[in-house]
Amino acid sequence: MTRDGAYRDKNVHAHQTWLQALQDLVVKTVLFILGRSFHSASRLDPDIKSEIADWEEGFRFMMKVYPGGLG
Repeated sequence: MTRDGAYRDKNVHAHQTWLQALQDLVVKTVLFILGRSFHSASRLDPDIKSEIADWEEGFRFMMKVYPGGLG
């Protein structure tokens, strides 16, 4: 492999690493905002209050993001 090829490979890897870090940040931010929104809505909205009234104390649900997305 030529020296230029090795440099190109490092740039591709650095770009993929940077892109993955950005995607992780976006997912974490969106899920945080969504979680806080659910929490606020559950305290303020009467429809949501009645919907969750039967849930056990401390009930939790988890949302996940597939590593490769849905595609």
